[in-house]
Amino acid sequence: MGLSLSRCRSGIAGDDISSPTGQRSADTPGQRGSRFAASRSAVLSPLSSRAAARPEGRLPYEVAVAVGDHLNLGAQARLAMTSRATLGLLPHIRERVAAIKAAAENEIQAFANPQGTVLDAASPALGRVTELPKALRAEIVGRAVAEYKLPDTDLTEAIEPVRARFALLCEHVVALHDHPRFATLASQLVTNALAETYRTGDDWVHLNSGEALQHALPVLERLPERDRHRLAKYMRRNIVLMLRVADRPDALNAISQAAGPRRGPFCGLLRN
Repeated sequence: MGLSLSRCRSGIAGDDISSPTGQRSADTPGQRGSRFAASRSAVLSPLSSRAAARPEGRLPYEVAVAVGDHLNLGAQARLAMTSRATLGLLPHIRERVAAIKAAAENEIQAFANPQGTVLDAASPALGRVTELPKALRAEIVGRAVAEYKLPDTDLTEAIEPVRARFALLCEHVVALHDHPRFATLASQLVTNALAETYRTGDDWVHLNSGEALQHALPVLERLPERDRHRLAKYMRRNIVLMLRVADRPDALNAISQAAGPRRGPFCGLLRN
């Protein structure tokens, strides 16, 4: 028994530990790394020749072209920057921006000078400006708001397309509520486009409902308090008087709700 224990101790204490029969000796970290690299090379070797045969970046570029028209411009630009190969999409993006801008400008001109022009109530070209960078979008929407006009024709037939256009302009301005130009756009929308849509001449008794004014109220609600109450005051003194008499009370009430209560410096003291 003593001899058996002595042999066991000498085996553990020695520098050279023998492996049990039938098992492979432990590898050093360097040996394990070499064997892993060799096995990985063996597995990937069939793919390496195909990868070398395919031009670099060909598949990503083909995929990018295929799906590019289904992405907004921001997503397409990010896709273009993912590799050197997909940078080839940048000219396509620039062309897309130019095409959207040109179509929107042509449509703005049609609404700014609507004589003899068939105006589309859906306003498809202006609807696409949401794909543009926000700064360019604000510039185009600003022009559309500032140049909004009624046609010099029989308004009983033409009023629906131009008021649908006004409703779309309100949506575009609301979407820019976090842009530095928002307060200016809102002011132009109310003082120019909203006022313009009610300049219907002798037909005002029939055409000037409160619907267009209702479309502008979401813009009013997103303004800072001072700008909100300033435009609300303008609406009460100028726009409401252009409405049909029966629609005026509801319009005044809607404006007051959108503007909210005025909070002066002494409101807290008065409540206390």
